Amino acid sequence: MHGSSNVVASVADAIATHSPAAAMRFTRSFKETSPDSKSQICELNRYWRLELNSVPTSTISARTCLIDDIAPQDWLRHFRQLVLPIIINSDLPRG
Repeated sequence: MHGSSNVVASVADAIATHSPAAAMRFTRSFKETSPDSKSQICELNRYWRLELNSVPTSTISARTCLIDDIAPQDWLRHFRQLVLPIIINSDLPRG
């Protein structure tokens, strides 16, 4: 995947499906700086690791799936399966 915001837009869309308010907070607080998907994944991983660390329950499995060197479609699948439920249940992002 190449092009501006493909991975970031997919994340925002996935969040918006469950919580438009959370998606709006994400698009306001996430500062994308890279046009390529590999760099976007690294930036998203840093962002979501910090957000997940703010949750009082264990998020180890979700944080473990935030892998930098992974194909975008696989990263998005892991994000939807493991990270997205915590985002929705914990009312993330907080930033």
